[in-house]
Amino acid sequence: MLVTHKVPQQKTNFSECCGPETFDVTTQTCCANIDGYKISPLVEGRTECCGLEPINTDNEKCCESKITFNIGHGSCCASNAYNPLKSSCCDLDYSFNISLTVPEIEGLQDCCSGQSFLKTDQMCCSETLYDRQPGHECCGSELYDTARQLCCEGNRIDKTSPSSQCCGDGDTFEPDQQTCCYGHVRDGVNGSCCMTGKDTYEAYSSLEKKCCVNNSKYGPSYGKVHSKDVRCCGSEQLKESHLCRRYMFRVRQIPKRAPSDNRVCCKLAKPRDCETYNHHTKFCLKGRLISRRTGGSHCGNFPYDRETMQCCNGHIHPKTQNSVPLVCCDTVTYNPELQLCHAGEKTDNIPERFAE
Repeated sequence: MLVTHKVPQQKTNFSECCGPETFDVTTQTCCANIDGYKISPLVEGRTECCGLEPINTDNEKCCESKITFNIGHGSCCASNAYNPLKSSCCDLDYSFNISLTVPEIEGLQDCCSGQSFLKTDQMCCSETLYDRQPGHECCGSELYDTARQLCCEGNRIDKTSPSSQCCGDGDTFEPDQQTCCYGHVRDGVNGSCCMTGKDTYEAYSSLEKKCCVNNSKYGPSYGKVHSKDVRCCGSEQLKESHLCRRYMFRVRQIPKRAPSDNRVCCKLAKPRDCETYNHHTKFCLKGRLISRRTGGSHCGNFPYDRETMQCCNGHIHPKTQNSVPLVCCDTVTYNPELQLCHAGEKTDNIPERFAE
C-alpha cells in the first residue's frame, strides 16, 4: 500500500509552523490542541483560540471549546457563557443552570438546590427555597415562626410561654419552674440531674443535695439523690457504723469492728471476706492484719510480718515452706538442706553442708 506524507511548506519571513504546515502570521492564525490543528483567517487581528477556532475575546467567550457570541469578558457555566452582571450560575450534582434574572452579587447571591437566589428576597433551608417572611427562620428544611415556636434539633415545637426553651428534640420546659435532664422535663429550677434508672432522671438542687452514683464498667451507672452532707457508697448513703469497700466495680458496706476503724482489709483468696481496722495501729498485708507495735516492720517501702516473713535484700519471702526453714540468698530464699548459696547465687541439688 502506498503511504503518502504531507511535505512541510517552505517558511518565509512571515510564516510559522502549524503542525506539519506553515501559515502567514500576518493574515492567518493557528489553533492547536490534543484533537489536532487548524489554520484559519485572522479574525479582526486577534490570535486567541477556542478549541480549533479563532475568537475575538472582546465580544466572544470561550467555555469548554464552545464559543458564545456577544458576551465578551463574561463567565462560564460549564460550556455556556453568561454575563455575571445580569445572570448567575448554579450547579446541582454536576448539572449546571443559568439564571437570567439573578445577578452575581458577592455576599448576596447564593444557590439552593441548583437554583440561584438573592438572600435579601429568599432563604434556603436545607436545599428548600422560601420567600423571606418577617420573624421566620430555618428549622431543618422548614420555616418556623420565632415568636410562637422553637426549633429543637431540627423540629418545630410550639412555645407554651414566651420563656419556653428546648428540652431535647421533642419537648419544651420553663426554666423558671423546671429543669431539663437530657431530654426529660423535671420540676425544680436550675437543678442538677441524677439518672436513677433507664430513661428516668431526678432533678435536685446541688446546694442542698447530691447524687450518689454506682459507677459500673459493664452497664449503666445509676444513682440516688441524698442530702448533701452524706457520704456515698455507690448509690447508697454510707452508714456511720460502716466503711465502704469497692471490688471489681461493686461496692458494699462493711460493719466497723471499732468506731475508730478507717480502713478495710480483705483476704486475697476471698475478696468478700473483709474486716475493718485502724491504719494508725495496724496494717493489712496480703489480707492479714498486723499490729504496728508488735509485728510491724518494713522491707524497703513495704510492711511485712516478721513472725512469718523475712526480708531478703528488699524482697519479702516466707520464712518456711512446708514447715521447712528457708534462708535468704541475696533477693531470694533457699533450703540449706537441698540447696547451696554462693555469692548471691542459688544452686539446686547441692546441700550446703557439702560446700564446707
